Amino acid sequence: DGVITTAATCEAEGVTTYTCQNDPAHTRTEAIPALGHDWDDGVITTPATCEAEGVMTYTCQNNPTHTRTETIPALGHDWDAGTVTKQPTCTETGVRTYVCTHDASHTRTERIPTVPHTPGTVWSSDRSAHWHVCTVCGQVVERASHRSAGPATELTAELCAICGFELTARLPITAGVFFRSTGDLKLEDLTFVKEDDRGDTYSVTLPGEDPTSDHYYFEGWIISTDGQLHPAGSSFTFHFDEIRSVTFTGEWTQVIGVGTYDLQGNTRYRLASGSYQVSGDDTVYQGDQSFYLSSGGSLTVREG
Repeated sequence: DGVITTAATCEAEGVTTYTCQNDPAHTRTEAIPALGHDWDDGVITTPATCEAEGVMTYTCQNNPTHTRTETIPALGHDWDAGTVTKQPTCTETGVRTYVCTHDASHTRTERIPTVPHTPGTVWSSDRSAHWHVCTVCGQVVERASHRSAGPATELTAELCAICGFELTARLPITAGVFFRSTGDLKLEDLTFVKEDDRGDTYSVTLPGEDPTSDHYYFEGWIISTDGQLHPAGSSFTFHFDEIRSVTFTGEWTQVIGVGTYDLQGNTRYRLASGSYQVSGDDTVYQGDQSFYLSSGGSLTVREG
C-alpha cells in the first residue's frame, strides 16, 4: 500500500513510497498534494480606530505557525449632537463643540453666528440723525436721518416724526390786541403782558379809571372773545393757541339833559344828573340812569 515517506504540508507536497514485494530494492514514489491552509475565523489583533485601520489575524489550523492578516477599515468619526460651549453675543461668535461617540478625546468645533443687537427704546439724536444704543454692548444701531413731521409754525416747532428732535424752533408769535373807543383813552395806558417766555399766554389789564368823552357815559369794555361787558380795571387773559386776536371795544351811552333830541331807536341813553320828564310821559325820571329807547324820533327832555 505504500508508505508516506514525506508528509504533505500546507504549502509542500508529500511523498508516498511503494516497494516491490518481489524485490525490495525496487521502489516507486507518488506525490501527495499539499494540504493548503485551513484558516480559522480570525482574531482582531489591532482594533480599528476613528482615523487608523485595524488588523484581523487568521491562523492556519494545519500549522499554527502559518498566519495571514486582513485590514479592518478605519471607523471614521461618529459625532454627537453637539453642545454650545460658548454662547454667541452681538459682538462675538459662539462655539458649538461636537464629541466623537467612538473616542471622547476626538472633538470638533463649529462657529455659531453672532446674534442681533438689542436696541434700547430711547432715541438718541443730534442735528443730522437719530439712533438707538444696544443695551448689551452699547453700540450705535438703527441710525437714520431725521424725518420732518411738518414745518414749524407759530404754535409748534418742526420736529422729527420718529424721535421728536427739534429741527426748527417755533416761529415767533404775532398776536393782535386792538382797542376801539370814542373817548380819550390812550393806548399807552394799557398793560399788555406776555405771561410766559414762549408767548402762549397774554394778559391785558384795563385802566382803573373810566375814559371820558363829553356828553357820553362810559359803560365798560366789550371783549370780542365773549361779548360780555367788562368794567374798567379788570384783567383779561387769553391763550394764543386758542385766540389769535382780541378786540376791546368801548361801550358808550350818550348823556342827554334838558333839550330836544332826534334820537335813534333800539339805543340806550343816559340822563344827566337831576330830575326829568320826557315828552309823552308824565313819569319823573331821576338822572344818572340809563334808559332804552325802542323807537327813534324826536324826544324833548324837561326838568321834572
